[in-house]
Amino acid sequence: MDKSNGRPRLGSAKRDRYVKISFNDGEYDRVDILSAKAGMNKAEYVRIRALEDVIIAFLSDEEKALIHELKKLGPNLNQIAHTGNTEGLTAIEDKANFCLDMVADILINLKKTDTKMIGKILKSGSFGSKVDYVTREKHDKRIFTPDTWKILGSDGLLGTKRRQIIASFESQSMLNHRISNPAGHITLSFAAEDRPKLSDKKMLQIARDYIRMMGLDKTQWLIVRHYETDKPHCHIVFNMVGNNGKRMECGRNRYKNKKVCEALTRKYGLALPKQENPDLEKLHGIERAKAEIRIAATEALKNARDWNSFARELAKKNISIIPKYRRGTTEMQGVSFQLGDYKVKGSDVGEQFKFRNLDSLFNSQSHSRQSQPRQTQPHQASVDQSAVFSLAKSTMETLEKAAEVTADIGESICNMVGGAFQLGNGHLDENEQAAANQLLKRRRKRNNKPRLS
Repeated sequence: MDKSNGRPRLGSAKRDRYVKISFNDGEYDRVDILSAKAGMNKAEYVRIRALEDVIIAFLSDEEKALIHELKKLGPNLNQIAHTGNTEGLTAIEDKANFCLDMVADILINLKKTDTKMIGKILKSGSFGSKVDYVTREKHDKRIFTPDTWKILGSDGLLGTKRRQIIASFESQSMLNHRISNPAGHITLSFAAEDRPKLSDKKMLQIARDYIRMMGLDKTQWLIVRHYETDKPHCHIVFNMVGNNGKRMECGRNRYKNKKVCEALTRKYGLALPKQENPDLEKLHGIERAKAEIRIAATEALKNARDWNSFARELAKKNISIIPKYRRGTTEMQGVSFQLGDYKVKGSDVGEQFKFRNLDSLFNSQSHSRQSQPRQTQPHQASVDQSAVFSLAKSTMETLEKAAEVTADIGESICNMVGGAFQLGNGHLDENEQAAANQLLKRRRKRNNKPRLS
């Protein structure tokens, strides 16, 4: 009976061949954990890993919760767009900033690699939107229960209730009307492995040190910790208007923020970033090219002293440097790296491979070499000296030839006009004769000048 529908026959695809594999206890436990994480049995996991090298794992409970949060942004964005079309952009500022804060927080929690303490300076908004976000005022109360967040500390505020906090911030911001966005917001995120040591007291201590080192201890601030994710983090809401009415410029200094986070990471013994090279076998296309360029460029910097030596080191790995020039000039303002068919900007390779960072590095190395006392070998000095003399000699010969040609041209012109302008004692007055003698004296002095050999 011929079936036109239904499952096709397995035929040659039927799995009737068997391979016996042996594992030790550690390997077996690892396969057991990985297969369970991927939602497969051990045989299926090993087969797919051996043939395809791509395993799509199931989402963890934390990732599912974060995706659920992202889904809830859809209706909010539709409402914001509708309100903006009907009432204008000013009516949606607070709601838009609230959504931006939520997206930023989700992206921070979705980072898969454990890293050191990170301080992220977020976009400014109103105090109402900032306080509502950190206190989960407008979140789903069924998910974000009161035990998912806690106020760890504050300074300069009249109370701990929502209206009291917002009123305190807004009243101080009235001291300086020139600051249009007085609400500051910073998140401090830590590695998941630091969670056991980060009690509320310890996190408050770190946050207070961060505020002091950033120079924010002279304004109002609020510290709120969130507990709904595996990675511990807290939020700092502060006033860009200081207690003296002046602007707190340090509140958005990203360079200082980076230095402070590195210092606190060392002080409290927090988890350091893992400097492991990626598994190139699991990368493809532009991502693999980017990883190979990063590894090769990092190694090349160890032996490079300038752009030329850096390019030579990269050429050994078949990587070329492509400069970017300012429009209409020869001034270099950017750099890219070419590996095969892939061209990657320096900023995409890594922070240290941006043009300005590489150029500063090579310039500093050049200045340090110039500032050091010269201790060159005798033959090296003679080579440099001969090069200088050679250049000076060629320059002098060129100038002398030009002078001789000019004199010959002048003499020819004088002969063509019948000697009317020839230099002689019978046809010149005293002033003309003095000028002629001075010119002749200069020419003889030039001809008698010793030449470089």
